[in-house]
Amino acid sequence: MPYFSKLREKCSSFYNRLWDELVDVKVIDTHEHTTPPEEWIDTIEKTGVMLPHVFNGCYLYNVPTKPGTTAWLDRVNQYRNTGYLKSMLWAIEELYGIEPPVTKEYLEKLDTILKEVYHEDPMGHLKDIVENKMHVETAILNIDLDQHLGMTKKVPAMRAAAGIPSILNGIQVPREITKGSAIVYKFAAEHLHMKASEFQSLDDYCHATTKLLEYFKTSGNYICLKNQCAYTRPLYFPEPDEDTSSIAKLYNAHNFSEQELWKFGDYMFHQVLEWTALNWKVPVQMHTGLARMLYGDSNAINMSHLFEKFPDLKFDLFHGNFPYNNLAGMLHQITNVHADLCWLPIISPTAATRNLIELIEVGTMADPVPVFRTSAFGGDCRCVEGSYGALLMAKDVVIRALEDLHERGLVLTETDALALAKQVLYESPKQLFDPKRK
Repeated sequence: MPYFSKLREKCSSFYNRLWDELVDVKVIDTHEHTTPPEEWIDTIEKTGVMLPHVFNGCYLYNVPTKPGTTAWLDRVNQYRNTGYLKSMLWAIEELYGIEPPVTKEYLEKLDTILKEVYHEDPMGHLKDIVENKMHVETAILNIDLDQHLGMTKKVPAMRAAAGIPSILNGIQVPREITKGSAIVYKFAAEHLHMKASEFQSLDDYCHATTKLLEYFKTSGNYICLKNQCAYTRPLYFPEPDEDTSSIAKLYNAHNFSEQELWKFGDYMFHQVLEWTALNWKVPVQMHTGLARMLYGDSNAINMSHLFEKFPDLKFDLFHGNFPYNNLAGMLHQITNVHADLCWLPIISPTAATRNLIELIEVGTMADPVPVFRTSAFGGDCRCVEGSYGALLMAKDVVIRALEDLHERGLVLTETDALALAKQVLYESPKQLFDPKRK
C-alpha cells in the first residue's frame, strides 16, 4: 500500500469516512500563480530538466536548475520535515505512483515523468488535474495582465484576480514602458496607445488607473481585486489628505523616500477602493501574514481604517493572517472581512488546523457567522502538482479540525461535519465570488 494511504489507514474511522466523502467534492481554489503551461516547453528545452522548476514553483526553493540529482537531493532533504515537502510528496504519490523515501533514483524518475507530461501536452496535463482530480469549479489566478486568457479557453475553471499592487508603486514614470513597468503604464501602452511622455501629472496617472479598472470590470475576465503589497510596505493605509498637492508634487519626482512612496501608495489604494466601492463591488483579496514581518507591518489589523471606510467591500484576508493569530477575533467583530486559509495548510498544517477550529467555534456580532465567511483552500503555486498537494493538505486540515470539534461536542454529527467541510471548501468561497448564487 502507498505511503500516504498507509498513514490514512492509521487515522480514525471518522477521519477515513469523511475523507472518502470529500474525494470528489467540488472545490473553489481562491488563489494560484499557475504558469501558462506552454511556457514550460521552452523551459525544458533550454534547461533539460523539469523537476527543479516544479519544486521551486511550489516553495521548495533553490533546488538547482542544472541537471544533477545529488545537489537536488541535498536541497530537498533540507525541507524533509516541512509541510511544503509533505504536500509535494503526497501529490507525486497520487499523481505518478512514486512513493517516498526521496532518493537519487526517486528524483531521477520524477524528472523524467515531469519532462514527458509538460513537454507533450502541458495544457492537457493542467486540465486533467484541475478538472478530473481536484474537481475545481473555479480557480482564481494572480498573474500578469491578461496572461490567463489562453488557459481560460482550454480550462474554463481558470479565472483571474485583477492584480493591483504595482498601481501603488507607479510614482515614477518609466523612460520607456516595458513588461517590467507598473501595470498602469503597461495597460496604457497596450490599450490606450499612450507613450510614457504623455504622463505629465498625477491626474494623467489617475485617469489611466480608472481606465484600467474599467477594463478589469467590462472585460468580464476578472472576478476580484488582489493586492500583495504586504511584501514591500506596511498594510496601514491612513486617510489621504484632502489637499492632494503634496501627492501631486511627489508624482514623477526625481528623488523620494520610502515613506513618500508609501504615502503615494496610500493615495492610490484609496482611489482604487473608492472607484471599486462605487462601480464594481467585487471582493478585495489581500496578502496578509508572512511578508514584511518587521513591526508587524503585514498584520491585517493594520487595515482597520479600510474595513471601516468601505463597509460595502468584502476584504478576503489571505493565509490566515499567519502568524498573528487574530483572524477569528477579527471576523467576530468586523463583518466585511473574510478568512482565507490559502497557502496556510502547506506553510503549517498545525496553524491551519488551529485557525479553522477557531473560525468554526467563534460566533459573531452580526450575520453571517465566521465559518460562512471562511475559505479553506488555495494552492498559491506555479505548478499544478503543488496545487494538488495543497488541496490534499487542505482536506486533511479540514478533517482534523472537524474531528477535534466532533470529539469535544461542538460538531454533533458526522452529517454536520460533512456540511461544514463542504462549506469551507466550496460554499463560502462560492458565495463570496458569486454573490448572485442563492
